[in-house]
Amino acid sequence: MSQLRESYISEEDAQLIRAHRLGQHQKVYRISPRYFCFECVSGLFLLIVAIASSIALKLFGDSIGWPLSLPIYIVGVFVFLVGILVGLTIVPDARKLRLIVCETGMLQVTGAYGHTRVRIMYWKDIQTIQPLLNEYHIKDGRNRPIVISAFIYQNGDELLVFIRERIAEVGR
Repeated sequence: MSQLRESYISEEDAQLIRAHRLGQHQKVYRISPRYFCFECVSGLFLLIVAIASSIALKLFGDSIGWPLSLPIYIVGVFVFLVGILVGLTIVPDARKLRLIVCETGMLQVTGAYGHTRVRIMYWKDIQTIQPLLNEYHIKDGRNRPIVISAFIYQNGDELLVFIRERIAEVGR
């Protein structure tokens, strides 16, 4: 299994690590290519469905009649807007997703509609690691859980093992 040891982190990440006193960063895990492709294909699929429904309404809308075709128009516009939302915001923000494992905890950085969202979790505060299907939810009792999955992060299984080792070292 290859390790994702990276000596480089962004200055923004370094400032966040210092501000939250997480110590030296040890590993950086980024979004897996499969997850990124999934996000892209999802947005593309929604746009295709919206365009196909628009074409179908244009071709067959007159024969259906106005009152009956109104829900189809509303659904088409809604799906189109969701597709645009996914394509213009969620997909670019997915590239920002990373989890930085440090000496005293971990830092998850995500993008949300153009804004950076940071979640900090200290090893000493972690209460549970709950398996849920093919994901693991790491909870500390204060925040929403950090979700670890091989589908979301590159080498997600290695990441989970590394997190369990760090928790064991702290004595939890």
